Amino acid sequence: MNETEYNEIDAIRATQLKALATGGDLALWAATFGEKADTAAMRFGRLCHACALLSDADLDAAFVLSPFADFRTKEAREWKAAQIEKGADICTEAEMQTARSVSDAFKLAAEREDADGWSSNDTEVSAVAEIAGGVKIKARADLLSTDRSILFDLKTTSSVMEAENQFWRLRYDIQAGLYALAFPAVREAKFIFVETSAPFRVAVISLTGEDLEEAKRTAQAYAIRAADLLKRNGSDRSAYAAEVANVETHRPLWIVDRFLDGV
Repeated sequence: MNETEYNEIDAIRATQLKALATGGDLALWAATFGEKADTAAMRFGRLCHACALLSDADLDAAFVLSPFADFRTKEAREWKAAQIEKGADICTEAEMQTARSVSDAFKLAAEREDADGWSSNDTEVSAVAEIAGGVKIKARADLLSTDRSILFDLKTTSSVMEAENQFWRLRYDIQAGLYALAFPAVREAKFIFVETSAPFRVAVISLTGEDLEEAKRTAQAYAIRAADLLKRNGSDRSAYAAEVANVETHRPLWIVDRFLDGV
């Protein structure tokens, strides 16, 4: 199943669940119906994934190297417009070299973590499943071990020292749970964070055992909630609650009035 076919499947995906969990109802609407953002960081992330997961031919089709240092000239702007019209991403030689370094670090880490070999058949594997209440979910795994018991996902980061915090703050546990629901043989989910600059350090954040089972339960609960909201409200933005907090706050313990000492 190619990416276009996968995107056309009407089913709940991890992006929607993470949006709902971290931003509430209106974030779910934005993830489902909103205009898709495309920043330089997102484009570079796609390039890293492409280097790691695609064949050379598919990589060449997805990304094209710019022959121009910038796009200030008329010729350069026309060339850029033509590439965008074809649906190709543009990158520089320096970006490509960096992305290949990220890709190499990811592959080495996956092999160390017991990925049984590395072939194009293992990468970008798609699955669709039905969970409680008849809710359909879908997932697209970066890499599965040969027996499909280990799932690997590439994440790029500016510092792997923040990897575990980033994992929980962005609710990648829910992504792991959804993937494990979609791929029933998965017994361990490993998120491999690779820095986007030298020396390309790596951090592997894993969920297994009861932690993965809890992530599956959480993902299922969010999927049912998301499916219900989408079924009831459709694309009507005004029907999705914008409020994300309404609490009586209390002074946290970490607040210290150090400048009032002796007053």
